[in-house]
Amino acid sequence: MSRVIIHGQILSVLSTTNPVCIDQMNGAVTFSINQTAFPYTATISSVCATKIVGGITSNTFTVTGLGNCNLPFPSALDGVYNADLSDNTNTAVASITINVAGVYFFALASSTANISCYNAADAYINTYLYAYGNPVPAFPSYLWSSSSNTNYATTPNISNVPPGTYSLTVTDVNGCINSNPSSITFTNPSPVILTHSLSQATTPSCCNGSLSFSASGGTPGGASSYTFSTVPAIASYTSVCQGTYTLTATDQNNCKNSYSLSVICVTNIKESEIENSVFMLYPNPTSGCFTIELNGESGSSAFISVQSVTGSEIIRLPIDTFKLTINLKELSPGIYFVRVFGKKASTQYRRLIIN
Repeated sequence: MSRVIIHGQILSVLSTTNPVCIDQMNGAVTFSINQTAFPYTATISSVCATKIVGGITSNTFTVTGLGNCNLPFPSALDGVYNADLSDNTNTAVASITINVAGVYFFALASSTANISCYNAADAYINTYLYAYGNPVPAFPSYLWSSSSNTNYATTPNISNVPPGTYSLTVTDVNGCINSNPSSITFTNPSPVILTHSLSQATTPSCCNGSLSFSASGGTPGGASSYTFSTVPAIASYTSVCQGTYTLTATDQNNCKNSYSLSVICVTNIKESEIENSVFMLYPNPTSGCFTIELNGESGSSAFISVQSVTGSEIIRLPIDTFKLTINLKELSPGIYFVRVFGKKASTQYRRLIIN
């Protein structure tokens, strides 16, 4: 449909072909000239484009490649062209105004919420479609693409969104396409980093361990202070009992990090027993293979036992020689206790460090 304003009877519009979509430049207008003072020059101009047709020697001529430039929001000037006709002396002889805009206009907008905590994948995008014109067609196709998936979703809104960059393309029943004017990026917040310092409990109470905490990282605005908790709850962090605890750090935005730790009860061995031991143990620290060399008793009357710091016996062997090599490379790194005992000698201990 065209709107014609006649400033002179020389130039008129015979037909107008409007583009179907708002951003297409495939419209056309056929003009009629009712005078024969050829040649003429026609200038067809708008805020989107300008077309100049010179050397017109026929009573009809057609200008193609017209449409609109899909301004961000509807405009009275979008798709409106002025057609000016001048003769061979460059004198203006006629002017009319035509409209070759698409049949309707639509635009996209959105509201978002960012990811709340590290790896939470709880962002969302709600889309709002603004359409202008009569009639407004249906919009059957929504296609979201992400930085890792070109076919991420086909719904107007998306939720439970992980980190990444997202953009939306909407297609109507006429095949007209519009995309979100800018992509939306969700970044993964920094994790809450939880660390602790632990001194193990010792016998006889097994409730004299000590525990301290520190934290860093977390979401922007939430990382200025942290709260700490344990399950089961610890009444005093300087009187921690033997057991397994789940430690949690929480920032001001309720973002958390947690892990489990074990408080063990270390057998309290007297240093005098170690210093006056009747056997040597080397190398110490060791990768798991070590040698025991006795200073006295051997044979079926003496035994060696390796224990964990919790008192569990790992291995017990009779000593039938004054020098014995033991391979315990399958053990995890840590502190162990080697005990030698027999009928003629008191029980003797040595600390063994496996790294």
